[in-house]
Amino acid sequence: MESSREEALRCIGLARKYLNAGEYDKALKFANKSLRIHATTEGEDFVKQIEKQKLTGSPNPQATPKQENKSNFFSEKQSVRENGNSSAGEKKQKWTSEQHLLVQKIIKYKNHQYYEILDLKKTCTDTEIKKSYKKLALQLHPDKNHAPSADEAFKMVSKAFQVLSDPNLRAHYDRTGMDPESRASAASSSFSSNAGGHPGFSAYPQANMSPEDLFNSFFGDQFFSGPGTFFFGGGPGIRVHQFGGRPRNFARRQQAQDMPPKSIFYQLLPLIVVILFAFLSNFSWSDSTSVNTRYSFQQNYKYTVPRTTAKHNIPYYMSQKDLDKLSSRDIRRLNEKVEHTYTQNVHNACLREQQIKEDEIRRAQGWFFPDKEALKKAKELRLPNCEELNRLGYRTYSNSYYF
Repeated sequence: MESSREEALRCIGLARKYLNAGEYDKALKFANKSLRIHATTEGEDFVKQIEKQKLTGSPNPQATPKQENKSNFFSEKQSVRENGNSSAGEKKQKWTSEQHLLVQKIIKYKNHQYYEILDLKKTCTDTEIKKSYKKLALQLHPDKNHAPSADEAFKMVSKAFQVLSDPNLRAHYDRTGMDPESRASAASSSFSSNAGGHPGFSAYPQANMSPEDLFNSFFGDQFFSGPGTFFFGGGPGIRVHQFGGRPRNFARRQQAQDMPPKSIFYQLLPLIVVILFAFLSNFSWSDSTSVNTRYSFQQNYKYTVPRTTAKHNIPYYMSQKDLDKLSSRDIRRLNEKVEHTYTQNVHNACLREQQIKEDEIRRAQGWFFPDKEALKKAKELRLPNCEELNRLGYRTYSNSYYF
């Protein structure tokens, strides 16, 4: 506890240094870091002081003449750089005070304080969880909120929703107060998709989504190119996922600009190989459909036509325009892709559920004496995704799944 307090005070010292130099963003960063390490009254007051000075542009009243001169020198150099750029006009703040205060409210919490992050009580319902996520995600998305640390706050809100919207993960979190995926992550597959659940059971694929893909699954084309949109086309065995058609946020655009050309090439190399392979497959298979068919596991204003696969009755949605372009053969191939994607997501969720159950059983057994009541509850913990795998015709044995 003492060491964390010392580290928090050290961060406040760095924040004061940057504030005296006129570097408000860095000052705010270290002040908030201080609060996350160890909350102090001094730290909270200092954050408010930095925010006030940043909004008003007033100098630090506690700065010495030497520090004030340094701040003025910094401001003059910044002004020269801005005026020297012919395309840059008067420097304007790109966020409102309300946006900035909302970001600070979120990031003051620890990463695993999920209820506090979403401003919910422990007795909240699934509807309240979704409502809170939608409200905060719209306000914090980095493409809309350019306040400092908005990206971090957006990720914290997404993580909180992913845990609390999954009954098993939420139950684990309520019992332990820990991130329920910290142990299960090693067992989870790297496969991630935007597939939705099947009526009557919970697949909870959002637990595998990135913050951006989770956002897209709720808001679709209002911000990017659609919720959980899949492109079905190319040669046999080729699946391309499309998640958004434009840059996601300013930070990524800036990072891409700072990267040397060679690094960009190496990062794009796998994508180039996939595109080349898809092109060759299309060239080789002359009977392959030329239509890129998009579908979604969640209904929205764009994908309104309900469909079900022939084999397992998996529901998905399409636009009438795309559906009219397909032949009966194309629809059969599309159904196969839908079922494959759906099964992969259920499989990943089953692995995660099973790992959580094993952790609960091991914890209840204890080092010396078992907690009989906790052990009974752990053994009775249902695995709805594994049950769904069985319904689909795949047998499960412990950590082994036979497809």
